[in-house]
Amino acid sequence: MKWFTFSLLTIALYGVHDVLIKIYSQKVDATIASIMINSSAAIILILFIAYKYSCISLGPFPTLSRNEFLGLLLAGACLGLATITFMKAFNAGGSLSIVIAIVYAGIIILCFFIGMLIFKEKVEWKQFIGIGLTLCGLYLMNFK
Repeated sequence: MKWFTFSLLTIALYGVHDVLIKIYSQKVDATIASIMINSSAAIILILFIAYKYSCISLGPFPTLSRNEFLGLLLAGACLGLATITFMKAFNAGGSLSIVIAIVYAGIIILCFFIGMLIFKEKVEWKQFIGIGLTLCGLYLMNFK
C-alpha cells in the first residue's frame, strides 16, 4: 500500500478511537481506561507480530538495541499518559469537535517545528502559511 492509503486508514482508526474515548470519558476512570486501551493495543500487536513471523520466513524475531528498546518504551508511556489526559479533557467538559481539533492541530504544529529544527526537514513558505492558518483556526474555535 502507498503512504496515502495508510494515512487514510490511520485517520479512520484514530477517529473511532477518539469517539470511543469521548463516549467512555464520562463513564470510566481515565487510568483504568488507559490500561484497558493500551493493553488491548498491545495484545493486537503481539498477535500481529506472531502472525507475521509465523507465516513469513524472515529469520529470527528482530532484536532491538538498548536505545531502540528504551525509545519505544518511552513512546508507549507517552501514549498511555496521552490517553489519560485525553479522557480527562473530555471528562472536564471538552467537546469532541474542539478537543480533537486542538489536540491534533497542536500535534501538527509541534511536529512541524520538530521536523524543521531537529530533523532538518525542508520547509516551504506555503507550509508556514498553513501553520499560521492552523493557529488562526485554533484561536477562532476557542473564541467565546
